[in-house]
Order: sequence, then structure tokens, then C-alpha cells
Amino acid sequence: MPLSRDIDVAGVRVEARHIPELIKRLSRVGYPSVANKVERALATRTIRVEFNAAERAVIARAVVDRPPQFSELYRALKDENKRRRSEGLT
Repeated sequence: MPLSRDIDVAGVRVEARHIPELIKRLSRVGYPSVANKVERALATRTIRVEFNAAERAVIARAVVDRPPQFSELYRALKDENKRRRSEGLT
């Protein structure tokens, strides 16, 4: 699968070369449907991928150890989750 385009995952740009690792992590934490969604976006060269609140929570769980390539993604998802809670949206 060509890795030529970065993807906007939940509002954060993730380099295309890191997407396979994100897919593995999502599968490893038990969410193959979210992994498949990310993989389809990479395969079809979709730049922006929309995720619902549950999918965003899954992505945060997959990168909770905050490796450098996903630290911004984790921070953005945690900040969003905190904001949603304070607004009573979760």
C-alpha cells in the first residue's frame, strides 16, 4: 500500500509512514473496525478522516503510551475528551 499522503486523524496530522503503526495499535487494543477505517483512508488517500466520540476514545487508548509520533494526537484527543466532559457531552 503506498504511503505517500499524510492523514488528518481526529484533527491531527499523522504522517503516512506512521499510519501502519497506528493501525497495528488499534487492532492490538481490540478495535479492528477503527483500524480498518484508518487503513481504508490510507488506501484511498483520504486526507481527513472523521471519527465519532467512541472511535476517538479508542484511538486515544491505542496511543496512551504516547510514542513521539503520536504524542500530539494523544494530547489532542485527551484535551477534547476533557472539554466534552466539562460541557456535559459525554
